[in-house]
Amino acid sequence: MTTGDGWTAAVRDRLAPGRLLPLGAVAGAWLAERAAREALGRVASGVRGVVPGALRIGAAAEAEVPDPPFPVPPGGLAPGPLRIDAEFAAVAAGRPLPETAEELRAVLLAAAAELGLAVVEADLRVTDLLEEAPAPEPAAPPPGRAAPATDDPVAEAVLLVPGVAAVTDVLGPPVHRAGGAVRVEFAVAAEHPPAEVARRWVETLGGQAAVRARARHYADRGDLRFAVTLLNHAVFDDPRNERSRRQLAELYTRLGRKAENAVWRNFYLTAAQELLDGITPHATASLGPDMYLALTVGQIVDSMAVRVDGPRAWSLRLVLDWHIGDTYWHLRLVNGLLTWTSDDRPAPDAALTLTMTRPQLLRLLAGQGTAGITMDGDRTVLSRLLGVLDTPEPDFPIVTP
Repeated sequence: MTTGDGWTAAVRDRLAPGRLLPLGAVAGAWLAERAAREALGRVASGVRGVVPGALRIGAAAEAEVPDPPFPVPPGGLAPGPLRIDAEFAAVAAGRPLPETAEELRAVLLAAAAELGLAVVEADLRVTDLLEEAPAPEPAAPPPGRAAPATDDPVAEAVLLVPGVAAVTDVLGPPVHRAGGAVRVEFAVAAEHPPAEVARRWVETLGGQAAVRARARHYADRGDLRFAVTLLNHAVFDDPRNERSRRQLAELYTRLGRKAENAVWRNFYLTAAQELLDGITPHATASLGPDMYLALTVGQIVDSMAVRVDGPRAWSLRLVLDWHIGDTYWHLRLVNGLLTWTSDDRPAPDAALTLTMTRPQLLRLLAGQGTAGITMDGDRTVLSRLLGVLDTPEPDFPIVTP
């Protein structure tokens, strides 16, 4: 890629989200126009006789816009009423074109309101009349970018909010401070978190007692799995409700006793134990030296790779060699992912080469130091790699929040 191509790609990357649209119900919040277009395009596609075309969202004509209480971000519209301009091709669907247009307008306005956009009007233009709907095109992959690594305390606090998928850096750093104001850029999850879904389930069914009654009804009919599904929502809605926990534990116990497969039986009975007694700490069985020596070097690297903390390692780019016997094992940590290859030659871009035996490697990874290991290059590469490895936590909840 030439320098000019790189600049062009960077500009397109910045412009791709479109303008930022104010969320009318939330002061100081904006939504990327691209995200709104995609959501509105999906609902438009569901209208019979409509093939969606170009869609744009902007400020309503001659709207009086009050002074915003928060600074408007770059590329953003000031808070105020919005307008949709949409084009579509109409397919002969056995109904008048005005009726199709009115349905399309209604679903667009409803979808915009659900997104939180203060859309007051939708202007529709028919661009073509078709005898039949064209074949659907393959869905393009969603425009995505890797979440940037950041240790900013504001970003870390935002990531704790249910429904926030990641902080992003489309407009600049994820957290931008200027003039006493803080701007945070983030992406939301496509679905609500389990606890929120559970609360809505329980609310829809009429509360905890109603959910337990319906679960008992399905259990009496022999539909234990669906009864478990209902009670699982009840437990996630209120983890301290002992009645729901005991009833769910009883069903897991019944499923465990009926299961012929030992793995599933253990799943069910462990779930019941967690509901009744909480999480029981388990003693981790230690592997003997013979077991570790039986692992290949590739398996040892793989065991490290699954422990890499991706967000913490995201900005690191480390290349190092393990020289063991006649083989060079090339380890690369890029974009939070640790991979390896091997051959009989050193990697030209390795910042550090460790020459050692397999027992010395195992002692190194066990935290027993680097005695006897020859290290050639930047010694900090090793400490930076080991510093982004998580310690496995065996005691985690299975069926409770």
